[in-house]
This record gives sequence, structure tokens and C-alpha cells, in this order.
Amino acid sequence: MFFGPKIITDGLVFAVDPAADRGTYMEDVVKGASVTVAGTPDSSTEGVKTVTFGANGEQYHYGTSNSTRGLEDITIMGWVKQGNTSQPHQTLFCTSRSYRYGLKLMSRYHGQWSAWIGNGGTNDFLVGSGHNITNVDEFYLICCTRRADTSDIALYEDGALKTAATNTGISGSIVENSNTAYGSEYHSQGYYHFGKLGQVWVWDRVLEDSEILSMYKATESRYK
Repeated sequence: MFFGPKIITDGLVFAVDPAADRGTYMEDVVKGASVTVAGTPDSSTEGVKTVTFGANGEQYHYGTSNSTRGLEDITIMGWVKQGNTSQPHQTLFCTSRSYRYGLKLMSRYHGQWSAWIGNGGTNDFLVGSGHNITNVDEFYLICCTRRADTSDIALYEDGALKTAATNTGISGSIVENSNTAYGSEYHSQGYYHFGKLGQVWVWDRVLEDSEILSMYKATESRYK
């Protein structure tokens, strides 16, 4: 489960686990979120440990008042197997679906997996991993951290630093609009996710490198 003994709970404000035995996928959340399902996501052929998205608009929305919203320091982490698609934008989790709002952890952005942040106005910034995981047929634990005072975003893959801290020029509290979402396109109504998504966690702080590695080690046996 998302709240097991090896999961870091210090600062944990949001968590979902497709394997949770609740009758409906993704109802396991923490700290003030209710789930709305769009489309008909299904369990993967590998069992209920992941949810399958078929690029037909399947999404899970968590509203506009949950505890991932408007944070300063933040860590987003989740498991994904990115399917074969030509669609440029594939989002694992976003604090806001609207263009130039929120922080998005994307399993595909014109190839590479990335993090993308907007200021709610004219500015946005992409931090790329340099690694295209599309159609690799393998699960990856991807993670982004963001520091409000420096505006730095860093990326981690399978517990290891992938992209060192990048100054995005967007500091302070994250500006939000529209729904928080899992498996959603991030601003254009045509970029629906195609692939398999697993557990996702959000913390209201920047996890240390050792903590990110410990999360990978605690959960990798389910995906690798």
C-alpha cells in the first residue's frame, strides 16, 4: 500500500496506489482529495499493481483544493511505463491541468521525460531528463524536486540524480488553476496518456537524495 512501513511519511500530502483493494482504482489518497474518474481506466495485464490508459481520455482528477496545491518546496514521484505513442505530451501527475499553471511530472515531452512549471501568466519552464522512455517496455520511477527560494528543479530516475538543479526563474508558491490530475493531458484536450501508471506520492518538502533512493528500493520489486 502507499502508506506502508517503508514509505516516507514526513511531509507526505498526497499518495495513490492502484493496487489498493478499494473496489475502485485510485481512491487511496491522503489529506483532502476526492477522486473523479474520466473515461474507463483499467488494471494492467500485469495485475492491479498499475492502471492502464489507452489514450481515450482516461484520467483521475482530484479537484482544486487538495494539499498538493500552492506549495513552495515540493517533491513529486511516481512509477510509469510509457507506451508507444506519437503524442508529444504525456503526464504522470500534475498539480494543475491548465497551461502555464502548476507543476507537471511528464513521462514524455517531445521524447524525453520531463518536469514543466508555469507561473500562471506568460512564463513557463521545462526541465528535461535527456532520456526517452517511450516504448521501452520497462517501468521507471521518475521524480522531480522543486525549491521555492532558488526556483531550482532537479530530476531523479530510479532513485538516482538524472538532471542537477536547474534554475527555472519561477520562485515562490506554485500558481494553480484547474484540476489536479493523474494520467491527464496537461493543457490540450488531445494529448491523452497511453501507458501504465503505478504509485504516485507528493511531499510538501524537497526529499534528500538518500530518501529518494530509499523510496526506489522500497517499491522496485513490484515493478522491476
